[in-house]
Amino acid sequence: MPVQPNVTTVELRTDQQFGPYANVAPELADDVAGFFEELGDECALDFAGAERVREADRCTVIFPGRQTEVRARLADHGVKVLPGPDTTPADLRYSGPMVALLERGDPSEEEGGEMRQAWAPEHIPELIRMATDEALLLGPSNSLVVWAPLHAMQALGDLAAEEAVGPLAGLWRRPWIEDDDYVSDAVASALGRIGPAALAVASQALCEISLGNFARHGAKDALVGIGRRHPAARAECVAAIAAVLARPEVNDGFTNAVLVSGLLDLKAVEAAEVIERAFRDGRVDESICGDWEDAQIELGLKTRREHPPKPNQLMEMGRQMREAMGLRPLDEYGTVESDGWRGPPESPSLPVRAAPKVGRNEPCPCGSGKKFKKCCGK
Repeated sequence: MPVQPNVTTVELRTDQQFGPYANVAPELADDVAGFFEELGDECALDFAGAERVREADRCTVIFPGRQTEVRARLADHGVKVLPGPDTTPADLRYSGPMVALLERGDPSEEEGGEMRQAWAPEHIPELIRMATDEALLLGPSNSLVVWAPLHAMQALGDLAAEEAVGPLAGLWRRPWIEDDDYVSDAVASALGRIGPAALAVASQALCEISLGNFARHGAKDALVGIGRRHPAARAECVAAIAAVLARPEVNDGFTNAVLVSGLLDLKAVEAAEVIERAFRDGRVDESICGDWEDAQIELGLKTRREHPPKPNQLMEMGRQMREAMGLRPLDEYGTVESDGWRGPPESPSLPVRAAPKVGRNEPCPCGSGKKFKKCCGK
């Protein structure tokens, strides 16, 4: 019986060139390799070609066999196996039309859908694999491949691929999702276009208070997308959002405002009582979607305001910006004051410097420490 290796946890990674491998502490490498060799399987230790996957101050042990076999053998002998990434270069992991997605870059820079490809149902498994590929999702911010999963999600939405609902919704539960609203938004858009098949998982995510804000807001957006595109499912989408807003005390004011905005987007007059109660209880951040009077106007229950809106931080910021730009101030109802007002003389226009181009996973250049899109890139 071989001696159990002196290691309790191994992160088992995979690579198309090497197969299963792990980077372990140098003092454990011989022990792990010797354990497998006693079982009759030769391990490659610090193989000369493994520089690409080796981490600093670690030794690379390349295991024989398939990953499932290696995982089972390690687990059988008391070693906890953590799932590691696939480190095969992206251009080797994918083939055919999928390769083009690795080179397209930021979808927001494409014009008029010129880059859209013709997808067929047989592409769905590979599109799901790319859409959920963490090696791509968490890739270098300045690379093109980091955008490939978003293109794959878009394609899955185009195909209304119901089999993608579970894998895509699963991204909302990844620990890094709160730092990547690009992905959260792309998941919501895809599920909204897939349609009623995604209604149950989106409703469930919206109810899960333990999920982060991006995930729950994404779930709301998915429900709005489903309700707008599929009128027969609209009532269910409204009910799902209203059910969460009916308990405003379990959410913060921002989330309640997001829920209200979703109901307004769906013109959910039937949820007016729930919306009014949330405002009446003071549970809605009114700087996000206005107050109850604004909501009534949006729902078509009123044609204009009857009372001035309460001041909030957003209104004060707007006042300061209009003053700085030499624009006429707004009156207490939010409309432009009479033409008799004369503001400061117009100053000559100054050249506008383009904002720095910031990668998808890069921190904001303002120094806040947040991701760009969560900060100045909003």
